[in-house]
Amino acid sequence: EHFPSREEKLYPGWVQIVCVLLSFLPSLWVPAVALCHLLYQHRRRWKDAHLESGLKPQESRNC
Repeated sequence: EHFPSREEKLYPGWVQIVCVLLSFLPSLWVPAVALCHLLYQHRRRWKDAHLESGLKPQESRNC
């Protein structure tokens, strides 16, 4: 009589959690990778700045 009728299906909680994770994880990769790149660049600049500041006094003593 009522074709197609919509039948409400209740899924277990773990199925809903998996669906939510599968929908949100791809959108979280972009900010996560951007944050990793930012931290890597900051760490590299900080390391380079400390190496330069450590080498300059030694070079000035040798001159």
